Amino acid sequence: MANVEVIKKLPKLSEWNMSEMIKFSENTARELRINMTQIRKFHGHISKIWSKYSMNRPSYLKNLDAFKREIRDEMIFVKAYLAYQTGRQDELRDLQDILGTAIDKINDQADFELFKKFYDSILAYFKYYESQKGGQRR
Repeated sequence: MANVEVIKKLPKLSEWNMSEMIKFSENTARELRINMTQIRKFHGHISKIWSKYSMNRPSYLKNLDAFKREIRDEMIFVKAYLAYQTGRQDELRDLQDILGTAIDKINDQADFELFKKFYDSILAYFKYYESQKGGQRR
């Protein structure tokens, strides 16, 4: 599985080079041993938070405290939800490690925006590799 140390070493999540992030997400998606239903459980939570962020982005850009209270705290809840689901299905552990490490790096709006791209790229590559295997994961 992809090495979470790459994420941990970043001074800020938003400083992750886009090409390196995409390559990391592709490798992650290729190696995940879960099914689409499992990964999409988190998609609803993240999409809801993203929608709230998008609607209020101008105010969050002016008010970091509001961003932290309303968006970052919701992402911390997603991390807890990941832990809960991993407790029920151990095959989610790699996804929990990677997304949880990235969530820990969300400190401002730029970090959150990069996290969303990172998550979306994992989801996109996951779907691609799943379709290449005829819907059958290894």
